[in-house]
Amino acid sequence: MFEDENLMPFEIEAILDETLENLNDYIEMCEDDEVPIESNLKYFSINSDPDMNRASFSHDYPNAGHEQRKIQNRTLGKVTIEGLNYVENSEITVLKKLKEIAEDVVNSFRTRFQNFDDDIFQALKIFDPKYWDLDNKTFGNDEIDLIYNHFDQPLKNTSFSLPAALTEWKSFKYMVKKHYQGVESKSLWERVYQYRKTEYANLCILYDIVLALSGSNSSVERAFSILGLVLTKRRLRMNHSLFNDLMLLKCNQKLWTEEETENTINAAVTKYLSKKLKRKLDDEYAPVPKIPRPAPIEIDDSEESNGESEYDSDSSTSSIENSDEEYSNKNSL
Repeated sequence: MFEDENLMPFEIEAILDETLENLNDYIEMCEDDEVPIESNLKYFSINSDPDMNRASFSHDYPNAGHEQRKIQNRTLGKVTIEGLNYVENSEITVLKKLKEIAEDVVNSFRTRFQNFDDDIFQALKIFDPKYWDLDNKTFGNDEIDLIYNHFDQPLKNTSFSLPAALTEWKSFKYMVKKHYQGVESKSLWERVYQYRKTEYANLCILYDIVLALSGSNSSVERAFSILGLVLTKRRLRMNHSLFNDLMLLKCNQKLWTEEETENTINAAVTKYLSKKLKRKLDDEYAPVPKIPRPAPIEIDDSEESNGESEYDSDSSTSSIENSDEEYSNKNSL
């Protein structure tokens, strides 16, 4: 559950209680002598080595998002616990170790998430209708006042108004009860942002703060993974502004509706094509550069010719004699 990047802060307490309850049930089952040992260890494989006086156990589990896939298409992770001393009945040793691990996880969870019992996290529950007390007409007023006082510094930089928010809250509860009863909180606020953001402007400002408070760091880890996919070896010369834009689009694409995404893509393509067409037209109608004319060739005729042809006199005489001989031979025939 904590790998869900859309986990809200006010949802953590309920998920934590459910997780701790399951762990405590497993601890009680490990302590129950009437429960067969095999039922507690059915998901684990035990490896024993009597010669080395060692024992270990492991568990294979599908990676996140692969639970619904077919078995042949799943990728599995593996957890192995080693360093146990070998005994004749290794199952009992493994079961005791599992109980210790479960108890340590419970204590770790309670220490890690103890701050989620604070009043501010309890007040954020008003954004989920399943926590509403509809019998109390003033329900939510104290919580909104608490949220305003806690986040007064960032709210000063917005157009938020506390009296207007309390008025909107009264109308908001009536609207949800009449039109959106039973709708999940995330779906509810998606519709509010899409159709009623102007009507509940101050409540949307408060909910923006909730969206900024992530219930887990999975979104940060995914951002680093996306960074590696965007900034490849062939893109190392990418400028910072383009890189920031690509990361912004990729990491926040789930915040937009399909219509908003399509409009953004169409606008980007139109802008790109208009620039490319303008560049092409500019090149086509650019003035033709003038080609410089070659310099005229100067002929030096100052010297007088000696009157001789390109053929010398000896060569011209021999050619005439040869032609006379050919003519006489033709006549004799």
